[in-house]
Amino acid sequence: MERFKVVERETKTKAYSKEGLGGAQKVDPAQKEKDETTNWLSTSIESLNIQVDQFESECESLMIGFKKKKSDKEDRLEELRDHVEKHRYHIKQLETLMRMLDNSTIDVDQVKKIKDDIEYYIESSQEPDFEENEFIYSDLNLEGIQEYLAKRDDENSTALSTTPTSTNSGSPVPSPGLTNHSKASEKKEEEKKEAQVS
Repeated sequence: MERFKVVERETKTKAYSKEGLGGAQKVDPAQKEKDETTNWLSTSIESLNIQVDQFESECESLMIGFKKKKSDKEDRLEELRDHVEKHRYHIKQLETLMRMLDNSTIDVDQVKKIKDDIEYYIESSQEPDFEENEFIYSDLNLEGIQEYLAKRDDENSTALSTTPTSTNSGSPVPSPGLTNHSKASEKKEEEKKEAQVS
């Protein structure tokens, strides 16, 4: 009986009353959890991008002063390049996870399972005794999704490259509706050309 009263009260509440406006702020707990996870993913990607920028700037500064003590700087340069490569791998994986989460193709709980490993990687990846968990993403089956996205991006880029990019060409392009694509008209045109040649 109490539940019925609550339901009846909620259905009879007017939209612009104090109670109605206060109730509009209620968010579905699942959506709230999904939003928090998406925010965490974007924050993690941002912090990894900041670290990549720091590594790249250090690489550039080492390249400028590369004339002195080559062996020490070469080792550090190689180490920085490895860090950049690993960070970019993790950024790509996290971006894929964020896409999957937005499309609801992955559960929030699956992303939460790797949260601690990702945070540990972000905080400790530069320490000398750091050991990376190479199997962070193995349970999530991201390889298949990334292959699909790569194929789709390739198809989109080839479709874009075949379309004309310049609209200011010297000769106007005929409208598709004005050209006749029938085989009979093509044969007539070929016959006319042959007659002109001979």
